[in-house]
Amino acid sequence: METINFNLLNGKVGILLCTSGSRQVLVNGQFYHIKKGMVCFHSPLISIYELSRDDAYEELSISDDIEVFYPVFKAFYDLIIGLSLPNKPCILLDEKHINLFRQRCSLIESEKRELPTLQDKGEKLLSRHIIQLLERETILEFLRFFWKSRAVKFEPAKKKETITFRFIYSLLVHCKTQRHVDFYAREINLSQGHFTRIIKEQTGKTPAQWIAEMTIIDAKLLLAQSDKSIKEVAAELHFPEQFTFRKFFKTHVGLSPKDYRLRNRQKNADDTPRAD
Repeated sequence: METINFNLLNGKVGILLCTSGSRQVLVNGQFYHIKKGMVCFHSPLISIYELSRDDAYEELSISDDIEVFYPVFKAFYDLIIGLSLPNKPCILLDEKHINLFRQRCSLIESEKRELPTLQDKGEKLLSRHIIQLLERETILEFLRFFWKSRAVKFEPAKKKETITFRFIYSLLVHCKTQRHVDFYAREINLSQGHFTRIIKEQTGKTPAQWIAEMTIIDAKLLLAQSDKSIKEVAAELHFPEQFTFRKFFKTHVGLSPKDYRLRNRQKNADDTPRAD
């Protein structure tokens, strides 16, 4: 049985608009020639690999962490899957929507530039919410354009596919705090056994394997890209104690967190060019 592949390393969601030039990309393995006026959705479920671009290529983007857009995806799983958005996420805009995208980018960037200058905590909180609402609204606007344009034929989402996509998105949002399969099964209103069978059938891996893999990805990033102590990393990933985290990490990686960090730093040092 064919399984679904996901690119979990990219935790960002958003839209890219080509404003000039062109580039060639593989989107989930399919070739696209991106040209002026073409918009492309991106998310952890949409793997974009660039083959080439010309010197004139420029783009505008609206992008944020998956947590910001989770309410939108949670409300419209069936529509997103039915439109094959993860497999066909690119579409050519009309002039009206190109201008709309430019206006939204300008407004969001203006809010983001002002945010660090705000001193009042209440005003800062309101500003962050305004930015997130503008980003969500923009995603919804362009989902509607995609729907109306019907770049691909709408097909009702298969129940097992919907369950799988809901699980993966939920995992990306909650993996640092929820590592029990039962939590994700309850979110989808299924028994743990039935839920596990569906995810295994659709992806080739059990929910427990997905949860462990995502936790290890987060742990490796924290160990490699931050100066937090092992204890602080364990706390951020909501392990009850440092020992439990160390045991979990060594079971799945074959190294202790300390040894992994030392080896990673040594590798980076070896890869750094030395001055003559």
